[in-house]
Amino acid sequence: MDDWVENGYIGPILDEKGEPLKITTLAFDTHQELVWLGFESGRVTSFLAREWTRYTSYVTNREVREPIRQLLFNEKGIFSLTPKTLQFRLRRAVPQWSLSSSMPSQLPAFVGKENMTSMDCMTFLPKSTSKLLVAGADRRMLVLDVSDSQDGRLVENYPRPSEEPIIMLKSTTLHIVAATRSGWVYVLDPVTYAARYQWKPHQSKISDMCVNSDHITTCGFAQRDNSKFLLEHFLHVFSLSDFTPRMVPFAAGPLHVCSHSVDNSTVFVLSPHGQIHMIHLNQSRSTVVKQTDVVNSPGPGMMEVAPTMQAAAIICEDGLRVVIWSYPNDQLRTCNSPQQPELPNNTPWNRPKIQWTPETPLNVIGMPYYTETLLSAWPEMWHTFGRPPARFDRDFTHSLKPSSGNSYLYGVNPRKGKYIRNQVEPSQIITKLPPKDESRYLSQARHDAQHQDKEDPWRFLSIKFSRFGFSDFDFRFFNDTGFSGLTNHLNNSYANPLLQLLRFTPVVRNAALHHLSGSCINDSCLLCELGFLFDMMEKAKGSICQATNLLRTLAHDPQAQAYFPNQGTAEKGGPGDTLQVLARFLTERIVAEYRDTAEVPDRLQKALSVYTNNKQWCESCSFKKAKNATSSVTDLMYPNDIRPSLTFSKILKDSVERDLVTKGWCDKCKKYRQIHSKKTVLALPDVFVLNATVNTPERKTLWMTPGWLPAEIAIIVNGSQLYCYQGADIQVHLDRGVHPVEVYSLVGMASSIDKDSLNEKSHLVATANTSYCQENPNPDNPWFVMNDFLVRQMKSSAEALSFDERRTPYVLIYQANKHNHIIDNSWKSTIDSSLLFADDDKNPEKPYQVLDPKAEAPRLGTVVALDSEFVSVGDEGIAITSVNDDAKVERPSPKTVARLSVLRGDQGPRWGVPFIDDYIRPKEQVRDYLTEYSGIYPQDLDPKMSKRHLVSLKVAIKKLWILLNLGCRFVGHGLSNDFRELNLIVPKSQRIDTVELFQSRVTKRRLGLSFLLWSVFSERIQKTTHDSIEDARAALMLYEKFLQMQANGTLDREIENIFARGQAYNFRVPKEAVPYGARATTPPSAAGPGGLPLPQPPSTPVKNNAGYLETRPGAGPSGTLSPYSSMGTPWSAKHGGGGGSPMP
Repeated sequence: MDDWVENGYIGPILDEKGEPLKITTLAFDTHQELVWLGFESGRVTSFLAREWTRYTSYVTNREVREPIRQLLFNEKGIFSLTPKTLQFRLRRAVPQWSLSSSMPSQLPAFVGKENMTSMDCMTFLPKSTSKLLVAGADRRMLVLDVSDSQDGRLVENYPRPSEEPIIMLKSTTLHIVAATRSGWVYVLDPVTYAARYQWKPHQSKISDMCVNSDHITTCGFAQRDNSKFLLEHFLHVFSLSDFTPRMVPFAAGPLHVCSHSVDNSTVFVLSPHGQIHMIHLNQSRSTVVKQTDVVNSPGPGMMEVAPTMQAAAIICEDGLRVVIWSYPNDQLRTCNSPQQPELPNNTPWNRPKIQWTPETPLNVIGMPYYTETLLSAWPEMWHTFGRPPARFDRDFTHSLKPSSGNSYLYGVNPRKGKYIRNQVEPSQIITKLPPKDESRYLSQARHDAQHQDKEDPWRFLSIKFSRFGFSDFDFRFFNDTGFSGLTNHLNNSYANPLLQLLRFTPVVRNAALHHLSGSCINDSCLLCELGFLFDMMEKAKGSICQATNLLRTLAHDPQAQAYFPNQGTAEKGGPGDTLQVLARFLTERIVAEYRDTAEVPDRLQKALSVYTNNKQWCESCSFKKAKNATSSVTDLMYPNDIRPSLTFSKILKDSVERDLVTKGWCDKCKKYRQIHSKKTVLALPDVFVLNATVNTPERKTLWMTPGWLPAEIAIIVNGSQLYCYQGADIQVHLDRGVHPVEVYSLVGMASSIDKDSLNEKSHLVATANTSYCQENPNPDNPWFVMNDFLVRQMKSSAEALSFDERRTPYVLIYQANKHNHIIDNSWKSTIDSSLLFADDDKNPEKPYQVLDPKAEAPRLGTVVALDSEFVSVGDEGIAITSVNDDAKVERPSPKTVARLSVLRGDQGPRWGVPFIDDYIRPKEQVRDYLTEYSGIYPQDLDPKMSKRHLVSLKVAIKKLWILLNLGCRFVGHGLSNDFRELNLIVPKSQRIDTVELFQSRVTKRRLGLSFLLWSVFSERIQKTTHDSIEDARAALMLYEKFLQMQANGTLDREIENIFARGQAYNFRVPKEAVPYGARATTPPSAAGPGGLPLPQPPSTPVKNNAGYLETRPGAGPSGTLSPYSSMGTPWSAKHGGGGGSPMP
């Protein structure tokens, strides 16, 4: 170290946009003379020693940009670790393998992706470079086999030695040492990975740690004089021979420490002031000191010493540069027995001479090499610019007349009165950057994941629709949690925050699902719609959901229209006031709906309503009257004189009792008098729904007081007296035990975010404590902000309970603690499935046969085929941009299901026979029947004319919901689109989508149903229009063909053949069917074994050339497709029977 000199700098390193990258870690290569840097953006870059020039550079994961936590090396290459990805590459940056929680399919079953979400550190196991131990904030530590024969195979996982995250891992020939963020150090057993010894050297967190075969040396922080935590002036040393701790003084305060590779009693220490010390631990003195120029607060970011002890690299305080202290270059070696880096071949390339002819392809011409920065690589800059010329009105352009010589046109000046002729218009100066485009499309390059955390979670969001429609929007960019958000492109989406709060209130959640599992088929039942929504959001597990059916039911409800005459628009008080009205309407409504069907009618009313005795008396004649009443929502009342000492519990008590004097009619005086009224609480609810009524600046100031809103309140009812407490008073009364105390926890609140420079309009968001609706909640911070489809975990409960100028509370929900974490799923075993077996259609030619409740009752694993048809019930939302008057779709045309067909899919005599074929009465006016694609005609949905089985949307959806929760597996083509429009979430394990089964393994292209069926079976469907029974049966045939191909081992070859045919016919069915070979078997006859008649396919309405409906008994839709197609296997072998064909 005596010969060390400042040898140079590395950095700053610029990204693709020319902005400097922040360094998060560095390391000296142990096998080649290279220095490696890891950056916050996920990039890893290496530099050649002595020259300090760039060697290789790569990004670990371009889809998820995460900071590099640590770098390790073996003889073959480099390991790079990010919170969610472990990757191994050659030093030439050639990738070898990668493990990531974003690719859970590559992980073993015993390692869930939840164990690879927050990895922080790694180390080789003792005496081995073929096994790697990885740890972090995840609950399990992972052991990987990284030998040449294994591409990062996960071998085992073990529990963390502590409840706290591990931030450092080091190993010696005998031990593994782990350090946690709070200052604990654990010595782990190298076989069981259990903690053998534990040691807490520092009061606060550890700053750095180094380990050799004799000692563990740490530096960290401690508290001085009851002030903030500062660096300790000691090195803490733990002997690995006798397992005893001691301290070595270091006056400058150690910030980073590194081991000496030869002398175990010597360490290198870096102080916050940039001094490099070499300290002998046994002598407690510093022998050599070097002063760097990285002095600044908070000090250097990291220090690493080369294995040869001839160089040190230090990350400067700004995190953008690395300073190198080392031997002079002619003496410098950074690793022992170094291997030579593989360098590119710089042999000049002799450009071939091209014989240019008209047939010469253009790709033989090389691209030029530029040494200067191209204009396209310059950073974006904003300047003052002139206003573009005004666009002339069409009336003006049409009124122009040619001059006599046709040399110009002339007309009346349309700008007369605004500008004088030839006057230059004023320039337009941009004072702020234009609003950022909120669109995130899956079809485009994925955005930087780090940018996600920097975006404001309270801002107004809107869904942008690309040319691929709704499904192309990247909702996962806005939500990587396990809790689903709700789309906001629908009318009445202002209800989303309230729906989120009710979903995390177990009392409401349990009641809604139990009610839904019963026999209710009321088309306007909002409690059933809540049950649909809650079940969908739980099954989605973080995927986006829509409250389409609930909001449509709300929009068409006569009572709701009386409450909200202008639904979907802001009332005079704004969306917050509208939400308060909705909270009252919805709670009263679901109480009434529960009462109509439940075995205990008043159970939900007792859970949501405050029971009071309302007393009134006249101050003039003392005439008194009283009556009992219930209230499901409590409006908070504030005194006229609001003082800072006013507490939330005091306001809640006054609001429940409502001791008021108002002018009213006295029945005894027969005049208007001063009437005194007061409520006496008879029974408390399990859930308090509160309207905050923050409508004055004084009330807003009160809510903005830090810590004013309590996370818990306690209420005591003693006779006619009501007492309300918060804070430390709650525990005092619980300890006394004199009176029964009901403690309530805050479930969440719906707040309004006011319009400002970041929000183009005011909107509503929810903040919810998600732990109460979980049986085993996450011990981390349970508070989440739910801004429509954006869901983010909040930093702390203090942030959730605080308000500022732009955030105003409107609706709050408190729930009794005795109901927290009570998740009642017993409804799953008591689902009323009688709706599946009911049949009120008396038409003898109906195309379906209902299930036999004894022989065909659906159960777990039952296969059914599904297809649905939709009609348009609205217009697209079109926005006209100011540039060239271009039209852009802001909202797609809303659709509703018009026909739903479900077929039997299990093998048996009724295979392929429909048991549901419902036409749905639309609630809205149909704008377009989409007959070409849906096969739906106006008379099909008209109750006065239709011969179809018409049902309500509620009945159709509930049938599917019953099948879903009984465990059925759905077969169909393009099921994701159907289920999204149906407003259902079906787990992937219950979806069999033939679009995905026959998807290209190379191009990922998806095929249409008609072409796929023609290519596989030489059958033609959808000749004139679509038919849901026909399409569902086609999907079922393709699924069985897929199973047969898979069993025979010919799947990949057959898919290649299908796509080869697609290339030949442009993936369209030719006008005249061209069969590829003969049919696999001969279709069956009309008689089965023993002469018994075979089940005939049901008759399905077909559109003839004149456009009228007709029926062809014994034929499939359009008279072409039979449910008894062979699918490559003799029909008689599957169903029994011989020759003959029902095909026309």
